[in-house]
Amino acid sequence: MKTSRTRNVPITNEVKVLKFMRIQAGHSLNSAGKILNVHGTTISHIENGKMCLPTQRIEQMVSGYGYSMAEFFKLCQEKEPPTDMLSESIFILNRLGRRRLPKAHQFLIELSKAHPLASKN
Repeated sequence: MKTSRTRNVPITNEVKVLKFMRIQAGHSLNSAGKILNVHGTTISHIENGKMCLPTQRIEQMVSGYGYSMAEFFKLCQEKEPPTDMLSESIFILNRLGRRRLPKAHQFLIELSKAHPLASKN
């Protein structure tokens, strides 16, 4: 898919969510580019408002990062997509599901015991 670079495109919630998803999936710009069959700079241009973002590319990115369009739309509806560590952590916990959540819960309990000051921050 050919997309042209522009001078400046507003950085929308959709773009912020896509960047959040990429980072949460553990992808660098280059690794995301490889998954999507584009150069890493293309991802950078999209995330920094230098390239338009067609709907087909959004679907490709969401899927490539391991998310569903339902998750994407849910995050886009938020006033501000999660970008701070607490919001990101809550989002990850919500994504774990009932089977894996108890392990994460136990880990957090053990972590807070090992670092008593962590609960005061």
